[in-house]
Amino acid sequence: MKGDTSVSMTKGSLDNGDIAELLAREAMAFKRTCGEAFLWTEVATDLKTTGRSLTELRGGGPSIARMIHRWIEAPPPSLKPPELRAEFLTMARAHRVPKKNPQWRANLKGDLQMHTTGSDGSGSVADMAAQGIERGYEYIAITDLTKGLKIANGQDERRLKVQGKEIASVNQGFRKSGIAFTVLRSTEVNLSPVGEVDLDASTLAELDIVLGSFHSALRRADD
Repeated sequence: MKGDTSVSMTKGSLDNGDIAELLAREAMAFKRTCGEAFLWTEVATDLKTTGRSLTELRGGGPSIARMIHRWIEAPPPSLKPPELRAEFLTMARAHRVPKKNPQWRANLKGDLQMHTTGSDGSGSVADMAAQGIERGYEYIAITDLTKGLKIANGQDERRLKVQGKEIASVNQGFRKSGIAFTVLRSTEVNLSPVGEVDLDASTLAELDIVLGSFHSALRRADD
């Protein structure tokens, strides 16, 4: 069970998640900025402390900046977001976690979600492998999107098989060169609202890893 997530507030103690919650309560017009607040890489209170304008934050226009200033100066007594918005980690806070634990980065062995030009990425399989090697990884998984997401150039069964040959060729090149690095065959299948995948089972059985994600009907109220 979740505990009590209410937080007592003092001047200057608001983090980006608190600001997101206040924006969500303020008006429908600020719903989008509420989402943006979770993705701000800098803490709003830090900007204010250093004299920078809050309009630097994405989605933070002059009127929103003035509201945030008021909240920072006179925060509400406590904030308890509804379960729908509770316990999310803001991007700014997420960035602080590895900085406080630098040993974690040294223990990373690979990346198991990477998109290429096979769907909505900007690099080839070889490009992704090169970046992985540069980071000291031992492996990566190519997880391009599947055909249910036409807007993202999702791959069908035929294109996924063609990509498999490309991956095999890249891996063969590593073996010949004595490079201890492996590109895994994978995909990020599009899940329907009822959990059905959009590729046939025999194609998925050939892969090393299969990821699944919901990309549509995300605002449905029913579970």
